[in-house]
Amino acid sequence: MARSKQQHLDPTAAPKRILSLDGGGIRGILTLEYLSAIENMLKQRSGRQDFVLSEYFDLIGGTSTGSIIAAGLACGMSVDQLKRLYRELGNSIFVNKFWKKGILTPKFASEPVQEALDAQLGAETTLDSDRIRVHKVTAAIDCGTAVNPLTIEAQVQSGLVFGLSAALFGRITFNDGRVEQSNFTDYPVLRINEMPETSVHIVASNASPTGVGECGTPPIAPAVANALFQLTGKRLRKLPFDLGAS
Repeated sequence: MARSKQQHLDPTAAPKRILSLDGGGIRGILTLEYLSAIENMLKQRSGRQDFVLSEYFDLIGGTSTGSIIAAGLACGMSVDQLKRLYRELGNSIFVNKFWKKGILTPKFASEPVQEALDAQLGAETTLDSDRIRVHKVTAAIDCGTAVNPLTIEAQVQSGLVFGLSAALFGRITFNDGRVEQSNFTDYPVLRINEMPETSVHIVASNASPTGVGECGTPPIAPAVANALFQLTGKRLRKLPFDLGAS
């Protein structure tokens, strides 16, 4: 009954199980009660108490506050977790003052909603497909006295690009004893529009200067793997990373 992420995204697998949720402000708590009944039924069918709706539905979407529920469900939150989130946000978001500002004014403040979603799902989380996208990288380096900080920063950044290219795209395949990839058309590297926002922090030191090399390359793949585990609960141990692999 449960489907893998690869099965969810497979366009040839039909029919698709679609969950569409409308808005309604605080009335979303009623929607959650219905969803709770569905989730409990699926738990009984599967024999798993940790079963969540994202394992059953292929596509989950919503409008207005329904999109808050949809985002949480799509990221693997249980209905009980979303109920707690709604109750915590009720007093700060769903206030009955919009009519004083005009009929076209939004019915709830967007800032607390954004802060809550960032806290629950991660500020850099992208909800789209099986494709892995790294949005932001923070790096620190202790290389002794920094003679040329800008060169050190550039070296770390270039190492991150090299490591991310291997982690996300660096697949080499063989056919009849020959490598199939021949150029950047079939062996892609990280492009400018795929480059994450990076910040490099150089540890202040009075030690003698040392070489910098490609120190940004080795740790980036493990860092991405740990981030993916936190987000999906899945351990990836082969490069390039593939969330759709069983």
